[in-house]
Amino acid sequence: MFLIRSVSLQNGEIDTWKRLKRQEKKREDEDEIRAALNYYTSNINYDANKLVLTGTKEERSKMIRADRIPDVKDVVTSDMGLRYLLRNDILTSCDDARAELRYLLRQDDIGNADGGDLLECLLAAQKATDKWFNLIDESDAKIALDAVSKER
Repeated sequence: MFLIRSVSLQNGEIDTWKRLKRQEKKREDEDEIRAALNYYTSNINYDANKLVLTGTKEERSKMIRADRIPDVKDVVTSDMGLRYLLRNDILTSCDDARAELRYLLRQDDIGNADGGDLLECLLAAQKATDKWFNLIDESDAKIALDAVSKER
């Protein structure tokens, strides 16, 4: 009985995962920004030998003494989680900006429309995008730029 329940649960998890992947693919087909951010994130490779414990000297000392140094899985999970949160902030701000622009374009007197809310949405998108790009190692960005310039 236990084996049957375990296999059934596992199949349910696999089906859920496949369904979520199909839904995300559909969203990517509808939104180039989502597709680009997901593509980059899905192609990140982590090197366990290059992970660096950051923080102040006191913070690092406390972590070491308390045996609270995160393992590689924790670090990768945390990094990916942050990237997806920032991605969602970017996407939400862009969606809000699109909706605000559509609203402004429907106004009878568009010349006197207040674009303050639109500007706020765009600035929020820029802030989240800056944070997302700041997660990219500078040397990786240089390698990518060099590769693109060689293709021209």
